Amino acid sequence: MKRICITIALTGALLLAGLSLMAFAHGQGRGGHQWGDFGLRVLEKVKDDIGLTEKQESDMRAMILANKKAMIDLHARKEKLELELKEEMRQDAPDEDKVMTLVDQCGDIRNTMQKNRLKTLLRVKGMLTPEQREKLDAMRDEHKEKRQERRQHRRMQRGNRGHSGPGPRPCQDREAPDQGPEA
Repeated sequence: MKRICITIALTGALLLAGLSLMAFAHGQGRGGHQWGDFGLRVLEKVKDDIGLTEKQESDMRAMILANKKAMIDLHARKEKLELELKEEMRQDAPDEDKVMTLVDQCGDIRNTMQKNRLKTLLRVKGMLTPEQREKLDAMRDEHKEKRQERRQHRRMQRGNRGHSGPGPRPCQDREAPDQGPEA
């Protein structure tokens, strides 16, 4: 039983490491963009609409860039640990303690990265006046509605095929093999 638990834990660790490597091979975060780039693009897009002052904009830009630099370093450390984990798992008899330590270290870095993103977001929001936050919230709500409309439109274009994920289409219009066409 203990051996099965260890095997499951190691398999899970490999799966997580593999998924992390695949995700970052295609870019960080959703859509292949790093958060720092995303944050700067959003800042550029909304600064006039919500009425940011030049000081607010420059302070926010500095904060986002500092976070991006920290994220680059953290990501590099995490990639090195994931590579080390992958190599350890390729051994005929991987060292369980070393594997678990590497998994913990990768998890710690992921947690740190998430905390850094949230700290930056909270600090940026804290720099906004109540009126600016209200305008930003309204813009976010409008964007969310448009995104939901686009998703709904795509679903309708696909036709409700009974699934939303990738894979073959269900066979809706095919005749059963043992039945001929109806006359």
